[in-house]
Amino acid sequence: MASAPRRAANACCPKWMSLERICAEAIMRRKPAIDAALTDPLSKLHHERLDHLLNRKEGSR
Repeated sequence: MASAPRRAANACCPKWMSLERICAEAIMRRKPAIDAALTDPLSKLHHERLDHLLNRKEGSR
């Protein structure tokens, strides 16, 4: 009967893959709100400078 306590422990704790999927879904649902909170207060100049930082430089990987 050693497996009974193990089964009980698994019943209350989700598997790691399930937990990872739940977290990923929560992040994806909140992403638009997070993006808006981070970028709405920025000026046009800020946006342009950030866009410039994201451009690949010639010779970079």
